[in-house]
Parts: sequence; structure tokens; C-alpha cells
Amino acid sequence: MSRPRAVSILLPLMLGGGAIGVGVSNFLGGSAYASLFIMSAIVLSISCWLMQHAVGVFRLRYMSIPGFWYLSYLAMIFIPSFFVFFGDEVDVSRYTYLFAVQSVVITVPFGILFINILLKFRVIELKEYYEHPLQEQYISPHLFAVCLMGLLGAWGVMLMYVLEVRTLPLLYMLRNPGDYETLVLLREDAFKLLDSKFVYIYSLLRIPGFPFLIMLTFGYYLVTRRRRWLYLFLSLLGSGVLFAGFDIEKGPVAAIVLLIFFFSYLYWGGRIRKRTYIVGSLLVMLFPFMVEKITGYGMDVDAGAILGGLLKRLYYGPALVLYWYFELFPGTVGYLYGRSIGKLAWIMGSEHFDTANYVGLHGLHSRIDSVHANAAFIGNLNADFGIVGVVLGGIAAGIIMQIVQIYLLRRPKTISNLVAYAYCMYAFWLLHSTALPVVLASNGVLLALCFPGIMHALASFLRGTLKA
Repeated sequence: MSRPRAVSILLPLMLGGGAIGVGVSNFLGGSAYASLFIMSAIVLSISCWLMQHAVGVFRLRYMSIPGFWYLSYLAMIFIPSFFVFFGDEVDVSRYTYLFAVQSVVITVPFGILFINILLKFRVIELKEYYEHPLQEQYISPHLFAVCLMGLLGAWGVMLMYVLEVRTLPLLYMLRNPGDYETLVLLREDAFKLLDSKFVYIYSLLRIPGFPFLIMLTFGYYLVTRRRRWLYLFLSLLGSGVLFAGFDIEKGPVAAIVLLIFFFSYLYWGGRIRKRTYIVGSLLVMLFPFMVEKITGYGMDVDAGAILGGLLKRLYYGPALVLYWYFELFPGTVGYLYGRSIGKLAWIMGSEHFDTANYVGLHGLHSRIDSVHANAAFIGNLNADFGIVGVVLGGIAAGIIMQIVQIYLLRRPKTISNLVAYAYCMYAFWLLHSTALPVVLASNGVLLALCFPGIMHALASFLRGTLKA
């Protein structure tokens, strides 16, 4: 984005934020709440300027990983936090909560800018990457064999899963619409509480295994236009959606659709029609809508009410759950000093504290002992180390996101690297609902960075084996 165009976007935003703050101040008669709005408008204006300078966040055709994280953070956490702040069930901890939420939009950009200086990153690199043609000059036939073996292996794992679970929540839901109580218990037993030695393998296949292979075969089909890649892609897509939907958890199915959209956005250099955005959004909401229609509300409930509930859960729920982490820590438990991180607790010789389960039981008042209420990454940081942890964690998140971004931009633009880029956009978005170590390890950021090398190493191994 040129400097005049950047100014044309940022200046109205900054002036508008200030005007809103002044307007609210006048309306509230100069109260403490009015000052809060003014300060928030100033913080947001500075933050937008920093992010535009760091990654060109408002250049929507050349979206970066930190840029997508930032815009979605504003929509899912920052703006809804004011509604939570003025809610009926909040106490004095709401001020700490709001400060923490707003600190993130300053600390993360500072972390990004620090890495920009250290690695000499320029925003123009994003544009150059998006507009650069693919460097996929040759697609080894052994890659097709590797992906095909991946599909056959996935089918084997799916069969193991079906034999272990026996009663699949998806099939039970279709046969018994409206039986919500039973479905909740079946869903818990089907994955979270599944007593199996292969739970980690099942999780690895669902996210990120299937999404990696789906995006990869989709990309190779777009490059080659060969039917065998199309058939393989459709087989993986159908199998992946089915496996992700077995336990009727809404996120994994929606994630597959979202990742295909991200990959398409990157493949076509950010040139996506508005109609595609609309269709993509509807497809992302399709499975969650179906589950809510059949289970939570019954078959005769108005579609608008279900859609409204889903949107509230998406754009208000994360901010509310995050507040509970500030209400309960240190209020009822005290600070954990690392006990919420399993490996760190083990190293320190302390007992692991399951914060998501504790918050779920106290915040949701659920009767299900295994309930979990995961929050944005600053929730666990506050539970462990208070505001100091939140501030330092925000800087760390910015540093890590930008390191990943620069690493991907400076790699060859191949299909497998586009897969890694798309997946990292999704994985860091999950910071709105989970801890940073979980995003890096369990949710697959580190694996995504290794994925291109793994696939080509497997293809080379297969080629060498066949020659021998």
C-alpha cells in the first residue's frame, strides 16, 4: 500500500477513534468510563499505526499471519471485551481484564517490530511474495504415491477409531435428533475421555494430518489439472470431513473448510472475489449450524436464532471466557507460576493444574466433570504469572508469529510451503482460544514448518527404494 493510501485509511480511523472517545466522554459527562473510552481509542489508534507499519495490516490482498491474527483479535476479543466489561456479572477484576486485553494490541506489534529490525524485514516482501509466480517446476510422481499412502493409512486409523469408539456421536445424532444430554456424554467419550493408546494418533490425523494432505492434493490438482490429483483430493476431503465430524465437535470440520479457503487465497495471490468470501463463510458455518439444528435446539427452531447463537459464541464467547481467567486467578486460586503448563510443571516437580477444566466448571457451572473452557493465550499467562506474564507473553507472541512469517516468505513459493503458510494462519488464529505453547506444539505450527521437508524426504525415500 502506498503512503497516501495508508494515510487515507489510518487517519480516518485514528480521528474516528478519538471522535468516538470524545463523544462518549461528553455523553457520560466526563466520568471515569468516558476516560476509559478515550484511552482505549488512543491505544487502538496507536496499535493500528504500529501494525500497518510492521506488516501492512490493512493491505487485505497481501495478508500476513500476524495481520490476520490482529484483525480477528479486534473482532473476537478487543471489541467484545467492552461488552463483557459492562456486563452484569463482573467485579473489580474487570479493570485488570480490560487492561490485559488492550495491552496485547501494543505488546504484540512491538514484538513484531523488534524482529523486523533484527531480520531486516520490509513490508514490501509480502507483496513480492504474493505476486511472485509459483516455483513448482516439477512435481515428482512419487509425491502422489506418498499422498495415496497417506490416504490409505488414514483409512486404517479411521477404522481403528470406529472399532474403539463403537457408538459414534455423529450417527447417534442423525438417528436421535434432539437427544442433547446423551450426545454431550457421547461426545466426551468419543475423543476427550477416550481410553485408548492411540488418542494422540487420532488427534494428529484430525488436526493437522488430514488438513495438510487435503490442501496439498488440492494445490497439486490446481497446478496439474490431472484427474488423479482431483480424485485423491476429493477422497481426502470426504474422509477428513467425516473423521472430523465423528464426534460432532464443530471446530475440526469448520477448520478444514477454513484452511481450504486460506490456501486458495494464497494460491491466487490474494485475488479472491467477494462472492467467494460469502460462500466460504457459509460453508464454514454449515456443519456447526447442522449440529446445533439437530441437537441443541431441535429441528423446528428458526434458523436465524441458531445462526445468532453461533455468531455470539464466535464473537462474544471468547472474550467472556477470557474474563473468567481474570476473575478466578488470582481471586480464588492464586497464581499458578507455571503449573498450567504440563511439561513445565513436571520439570518443577509440581502437580499440573488444568486451568481450562477448572474455569469450565466454575464459569460454565457445568455438571460434566470433563468440561473445558479454553481462553485466549493471555488467559493462561495471567493464571500463571499475572499482568507481567501477559505483557511479556504478548511480546513473545509477536516475536514468534513474525519469525514464522519471515521464514515462510523467504522460502521458495511452492505448494507445500503454501500449505504451511495457510496452516500457520489458522493455527495462530487459535491464540484467541488457547495457550501459545499449545498452538506451537499440539496444534501443529512446528509440524507445519517441517511439513514441506517431510513430504519431499518421503518422496525421495520412496524413489530411492523403488530404484533399489
